[in-house]
Amino acid sequence: MTNHVLQVKRSFQDACGLSDIADADSGQQQTMLNALNAAIQQISSFAPLSWYGADEYADYIRAPQVITLTGLTTGSRAVTWASISSNAWSNGCALMLAGDSAINRLKRTADSYELHLPYIGSSSSVSATIYQDVIEMPENFLKLKGDVVMIGNNVIQVVATSDQMGSGKENGSPQFVGAPTLARLISRYNRSKARVPFLKLNSLPTSASRIAFEYHLRPLDVSSWSDERYDLVPVQFVESVLLPIALVKLSEFSTLVSESRLAKIQSGATTAFSILDSIADAENGNSRGEIRTGQW
Repeated sequence: MTNHVLQVKRSFQDACGLSDIADADSGQQQTMLNALNAAIQQISSFAPLSWYGADEYADYIRAPQVITLTGLTTGSRAVTWASISSNAWSNGCALMLAGDSAINRLKRTADSYELHLPYIGSSSSVSATIYQDVIEMPENFLKLKGDVVMIGNNVIQVVATSDQMGSGKENGSPQFVGAPTLARLISRYNRSKARVPFLKLNSLPTSASRIAFEYHLRPLDVSSWSDERYDLVPVQFVESVLLPIALVKLSEFSTLVSESRLAKIQSGATTAFSILDSIADAENGNSRGEIRTGQW
C-alpha cells in the first residue's frame, strides 16, 4: 500500500512541473500542504461515514467555581482572569457575574479572551461563578455516534438547534441550572485559535460529573510531506477522489499549477465529487454541499 501523502506529493510535483516539492520556496511548500489539508477536510465533510472509524471519548465536567475577574469597564467586553492559562477548559463556559442576572460567557476570540455580553457594572473587579456547560470535542472529531451519557445520571439527547434546547434567552432562570438533558454542537475558537466543534449543554451543571460518548473520526491534517498516512480515504478512492480534489484545491491556492492543466484538473474534481455524491446516496450519507446535521 502506497503512502497517501507520497501519492499527493508526486501529483503536486507533476502539476507544478517540479522534480521535488523541495524545489519550491518555503511559502509555496506550505501552500501545497494547506491545499492537501483543505482537500482532506472537504472530503471528510461529505464522504459517507463508512469511510472512517469510530472511537470513544470521556471528559470531566467541573463543579462551579468562584473566580475574580479584573480589567472590566462598563459597556466593554474586555476582561482578565489571572488563572485562565491553567484553566483552558473554561473557554466558552457560562459566567454569572455578581450584580448581573444574565448568563454571560468567557469566549476565545482570534487574539484574546472576552465576555460574550458587555459588562454593565461599575467596578473594574468583580467576583463571578463559572459553570462548565461547554466541552471541547476531540481533535479528530467528525460527528457524534448516538447520544451523550452523563455517567451515573442520565442520557443527554443531542439536538440540532438552540430552539430545541429551550435556551433562546439565557437569563439565569432556574430551568438553566441542574443536570443537563439536552446538548448541541457549536463552533468556537479553541486555545490554539482554531475554530473547532464544542458540545454545549442546556443547563448549568451544579456538581462535578463525567460524560462519555462515541464519535466518528476524521483524518487529522497532514503536518509535513514526510508524514506516512494511509487513512485519508479508502485505498480504492485515492486515485479517483483524493488526488483530483487535492489538485483542484492546489489550483485554487497556488499559482505554480500550469495553466494548461487547469481544465483537466477541474474536470477531474467534478468527477470526484460525483463519485462522492453517488456513494453518499447509496449509503444514506450526504450529498456535496450538505454538511451533516449537528456536525458543528
